[in-house]
Amino acid sequence: MPSHWTRSDPGAGDVGACTVAARWAELQVSDLSDAQVAVTTILRALDASWTGESADAFRGRAVRLRRDLEDSVEAMDAARKGVGEYGDAVAEIAARAELLRQDIAAAQLTLDMVREGQVFDNDAAGLEHAYQAERQATIDARTATDALAELARDRANADQTLASLLARVASAAWDGLRCVAATQEGSRRDRANESVMEMLARFWKGDLGRGTVLGPDDPFVSTLMRSEHIQKVRERVLADLRSGTLTSAEEESYDRSISNNPSVLINDGVNLATSTMSGPVADFHLGSQNLPESFLGSYSLQVFAGDPSVDGGVEVTYVINNDTTIDSATRIPGPGGGHLPIVYPSMIAAEADSGEWASQHQTIAWTETVFP
Repeated sequence: MPSHWTRSDPGAGDVGACTVAARWAELQVSDLSDAQVAVTTILRALDASWTGESADAFRGRAVRLRRDLEDSVEAMDAARKGVGEYGDAVAEIAARAELLRQDIAAAQLTLDMVREGQVFDNDAAGLEHAYQAERQATIDARTATDALAELARDRANADQTLASLLARVASAAWDGLRCVAATQEGSRRDRANESVMEMLARFWKGDLGRGTVLGPDDPFVSTLMRSEHIQKVRERVLADLRSGTLTSAEEESYDRSISNNPSVLINDGVNLATSTMSGPVADFHLGSQNLPESFLGSYSLQVFAGDPSVDGGVEVTYVINNDTTIDSATRIPGPGGGHLPIVYPSMIAAEADSGEWASQHQTIAWTETVFP
């Protein structure tokens, strides 16, 4: 979908790209299924006379490979369905949006003709008809504009749903591949802080229409996973799994909200002020700080639980969705909803003038195994 949609054109984008992506995923499902069948055939064909450590190791590895292939088939098929449904939703939004834009254009044409005196006579009856026509055209334009705004909200929801789905699929795939990220220079805290600064730079530059999807291999995410809020959520997830509140049939929301906690603003300021300090001494004293958590502030967190495995483990997937906006970046926590003076109006003016500080969206996902 190379084109960025807007509130006035919520159906923008190449829907055909979704068809191509869904077809590609379908081919992957076919290839993975063939590989799964091949591994199953090998396992069935093994001679029972082959015994010993090497035989056990081979069979164990083949069984794990078949299970990974099964998971990959399910993940890729979910991606195929999700992309296809997204394309259908966008196509419907585009069709409805085109009709609404035509209604707005027709209403505007009526208003222009009435105001220029091109339609009705300049007598009492004509003026009354002109008034009624202008009034109706205004109502039609407002109705169509409101409907267009509702379609924009539908498109935003569709985008977020697809991003969450693909993030969950990618997280499952990363776990299935059992990949280990290469060691990088600097401490984990330094790498996480650098990732935050990169995201701040994108926010400052106003990369319109851009979003970020992060998995557990990113330093930003690995540090966020150690935050105070996530630690508390883990405790709640375990309790909810044990009580049956969180099951594979449902998702649960564990959002973070800092709107009524002014002390968070002070803590975030300290985290930002010390973010450039590095080295063993800084890590020793500042290692517990979590700049990614400070960057996100309040965010939406959904938790999805899988079915229990034979060993009692349950795969739990965390999906965070967050919007970095001028409002959230400058809002002062606490009742009243005020914003930082000077800073807030300056950022609003910069966005209107040059597009800087345009809203950014982040979707973050990772999967953990717990034993309730």
